Amino acid sequence: MTLQPLFVETIPPALQDASDRLILAARSPATLRAYRTDWAAFVAWCDAQGVTALPAQPETVAAWIASRLEQGRKAATLARGVAAVSCAHELAGFESFSRSRIVQDALRGMRRTLGTAATRKTPATVDLLRRMLDVQPDTLIGWRNRALLALGFAGALRRSELVMLEVGDLVPQEDGAL
Repeated sequence: MTLQPLFVETIPPALQDASDRLILAARSPATLRAYRTDWAAFVAWCDAQGVTALPAQPETVAAWIASRLEQGRKAATLARGVAAVSCAHELAGFESFSRSRIVQDALRGMRRTLGTAATRKTPATVDLLRRMLDVQPDTLIGWRNRALLALGFAGALRRSELVMLEVGDLVPQEDGAL
């Protein structure tokens, strides 16, 4: 897979296949799919408005955020869309607008309008971890679940980090593995 289909006509041809693979590997396949969708939506919106998608002006991105908000998009979807458009700009060699005051204020205004505030998840404590481990069945799936729970807790890993681990990432030690 090359970057060219990722952001249609935005990737400089000088990027080589090897660097394409590394850049793509930095994001999960689900993120890449979402970015493709968001970029296509941005380009289509820009075409309909008669404005340039690449490079886009911060005011264009702010107007796109407002338009998507009026369509009922959620805060996380809008923020991801801005990240996708910003990523496309960076990969095409243009300066990112994501730190632009106009774009940041549009995102803040969107969150205030929607009344969304970040909801923090309750962290797993040692006591909660013990209870989660104790309820696992004594089967292969239960052993797998125990290993994932213990490893994730010990390494303070996010779900995305935990699922990306491979057996080769573990280093055998005398009393376990690192």
